[in-house]
Amino acid sequence: MNEEEKIQQVAQQVTLLIQFAAMLIEDIEMLERVAKSSSVASSSAMTLAPVMGAVGMDYEEAHMEAEVKRKRANAILNLVKVLKETEEDRESFMEKQVKKQEAIAQFRGMGIF
Repeated sequence: MNEEEKIQQVAQQVTLLIQFAAMLIEDIEMLERVAKSSSVASSSAMTLAPVMGAVGMDYEEAHMEAEVKRKRANAILNLVKVLKETEEDRESFMEKQVKKQEAIAQFRGMGIF
């Protein structure tokens, strides 16, 4: 696979990722809860470190896994928030474009353009 083909493949994957993430926009409140619970789990792993160590569990491993989940949950939440914001921007722009075209049509009707 040459570089151009690889670029196209990555672009297609990005498009699929964005399409998938956009489906989560309506569940953004649920994603916020997931991110919050992931953060709590990460903090809990450190809080419980002495107990986990006393019973032979590896608290560092538990904390690392919880931290990975927290970071990923926040990354997905932030991606979905950006997608929601840009969709709102797009809708606002389209509304302005429609109003602009309507105004131009009115001016043409009055013989101004």
